[in-house]
Amino acid sequence: MFDHIPQSNLFSWNAILSIYSKLGRLSQMQQIFDLMPFRAGASWNLAISRYANYGSSTDAVGVYKFMLKDAAMNLNQITFSTMLILCSNCRWMDLGRQIHGQILKFGFGSYVFVGSPFLDMYAKLGLIFDAKGYYDEMP
Repeated sequence: MFDHIPQSNLFSWNAILSIYSKLGRLSQMQQIFDLMPFRAGASWNLAISRYANYGSSTDAVGVYKFMLKDAAMNLNQITFSTMLILCSNCRWMDLGRQIHGQILKFGFGSYVFVGSPFLDMYAKLGLIFDAKGYYDEMP
């Protein structure tokens, strides 16, 4: 695949990853992801979001858990927002609460980009008291 690229780099790896993901070729996307010598936040977020968008929710969670274990320094607003939306859509209350704790642990609790999916998730799960509490604590 990289035979015609003089020097592969993170940009070229992410470009190939993106192409496979946009085509819905998730197994090829995963193969590229697994072969990547280095992954940035964008690489992780792309894999998580594509799995989620194509209905492979458990695969999205698997990538997220792998990210927590091996690359927690790459966690960002997009990661958490994507995971909260996934929990909301799948009605996964326990995982949503775990992610809430991780968001607070890693210092992303005050980001609006994360707060909005929080409110949505808690509301969809029928946890109006929790949604109200979180809303009252938002900056």
